[in-house]
Amino acid sequence: ALCAVGFKSGSGAYTAEGSNASKPNNVSNYVHKITVTTAESSVDTGDYAGFLIRIEGYDFQAFVGKTATLSFWVRSSVTGTYTVTFRNAVRDRTLLKEYTINQADTWEYKTLTLTFDYTGGTWTYTNTNSLDVGWMMLAGSTYQTSTTDTWVSGNYLASTNQVNAGATISNTFQVAQCQLELG
Repeated sequence: ALCAVGFKSGSGAYTAEGSNASKPNNVSNYVHKITVTTAESSVDTGDYAGFLIRIEGYDFQAFVGKTATLSFWVRSSVTGTYTVTFRNAVRDRTLLKEYTINQADTWEYKTLTLTFDYTGGTWTYTNTNSLDVGWMMLAGSTYQTSTTDTWVSGNYLASTNQVNAGATISNTFQVAQCQLELG
């Protein structure tokens, strides 16, 4: 099982928890939930907030050079364009995939297909972290790029279309049943 942790930088404050209050299809015991406790209506250049999963190099080896699909359930109180980031552990190679939350406070199922291009960047294939997969709530311009759906050099967390789901106290962002598989 993959475990997501909340990660952030900036003036906003958040509570990250494993919640069982609302679950998609009542299949999960818990979902990963972030609640805004201090709003960040204006995102500074170096700010970010979201969930992060780290994948060990031994587990990542099977994906190198192959096509994979990330599937997950997501729910937010804020609609709009969101980003999932795929970064190598040293953060010099990134792929951003956008998805849309269409209806507030409703579980939506998403699938994102990508090919793991390991050329360029520094990758590890041992028992250390090799790949970060991050679901973003917000990101400042330092961590944004307009390039999506292709691997780029650099450390990016979100597209320039990313909404600011941290703008209002009590906003929520939830992710459940994440699965990364070949094909």
